[in-house]
Amino acid sequence: VTSKPDTSKKVQLRDPERKGFVQCYDPSTLQHLGEVPAMTKEDVDAICAKAAKAQKSWSRTTYAQRRLVMRTIQKYIVNHVEDICRVCTRDSGKPKVDALLGEVMTTCEKIRTINANGEE
Repeated sequence: VTSKPDTSKKVQLRDPERKGFVQCYDPSTLQHLGEVPAMTKEDVDAICAKAAKAQKSWSRTTYAQRRLVMRTIQKYIVNHVEDICRVCTRDSGKPKVDALLGEVMTTCEKIRTINANGEE
């Protein structure tokens, strides 16, 4: 029998004693997972600018180069299915089967389709 989380427990995403951080919890168990720095508008703008610069570089790659990167990502995913499903489960509260079907298999199928048909 699986026990349900104590939903009466108060979850604080912003801990007054840890200003500048967001607290992270497993939504299915309310287990505290850790914390991440709270980002400012300037932080987000800087990351978006960095991504835009990287996209310009990526746009100059050949399809063969992109396909190699996609295959490398897919190989990593396949070799780390258990870890990815565990993290998805803890992050979203989904059961592992939903993480496998909704995240891992879907992503691998998208990569397969891009590699097979992306140049057309």
